[in-house]
Amino acid sequence: MLRGARNTRVVVVEDDQDIAGLIRHALERSGGFEVLMATSGDAALRIVTEEIPDLVILDLNLPVLNGIEVCRILRTREHTAGIPIIILTARASEDDRVTGLELGADDYVVKPFSLRELVARVRAVLRRRSAQSDAAVLAPPLDAEAKKLGFNILVRAEDILIFPETGLVTGIKKIQEKPDEIKRVIKAGIKANRYIRGNRDGTIQFITEWLKVKKDVATATYDGVVKVYNEEPNVCEKGLRVTIEERKQALKITRDIPFNEVADLSLIREALREMGSR
Repeated sequence: MLRGARNTRVVVVEDDQDIAGLIRHALERSGGFEVLMATSGDAALRIVTEEIPDLVILDLNLPVLNGIEVCRILRTREHTAGIPIIILTARASEDDRVTGLELGADDYVVKPFSLRELVARVRAVLRRRSAQSDAAVLAPPLDAEAKKLGFNILVRAEDILIFPETGLVTGIKKIQEKPDEIKRVIKAGIKANRYIRGNRDGTIQFITEWLKVKKDVATATYDGVVKVYNEEPNVCEKGLRVTIEERKQALKITRDIPFNEVADLSLIREALREMGSR
């Protein structure tokens, strides 16, 4: 993916409205910034999660949820972990600065501060991050979030790669001891596969609730992921062959290895027949 052109989105989290207004004015006057405002920690989490900004300016002394806790939560969430954060606070002690930086803040500005310096620090942090993220490999739903940020999808993995077999795996001993239990699990997977392929709206709703993302992100996630699901869930023999060949090379085996030496597919085929598949 490559970043496209748009204004840089900054979320300013500051409960002092006078200070927040000055920061907003300074950023907008400098050009190229779209500024969103939050006056409490819980509001900040909501806005950052929904808007996925390019940078967050975060005060520590906030109502409801303090800035340290907001920073910690943003860094532990997959969708927001990579967003640059500049901590802005009246706390000048070394312990406070170290705590903020150890939690993942990219810079620390102590009040009172120069607006001109703050804007310069914002641009410096963004330059550092931009140099690290000209391109990225992302899985859904992060690819949809990145597209909202101005990235372009250059290629999808399923268009150029053959995926080795993934999914439910068990050993020959389990197959021999509890075939009915394994078959029930396989049938549940078949039902899930059929539901996902045949019920677009319901699956999108599930993704929205499960991942706690907006519907447009859930829709893009579904449309990107559904393509890798088989029409009927079965072993991808081409993918399994890739895995076998990789192991042969690693173990320096030259003879041909048939599928039945490494995989027992009888229960899958039996389950498919019982559920009306050919």
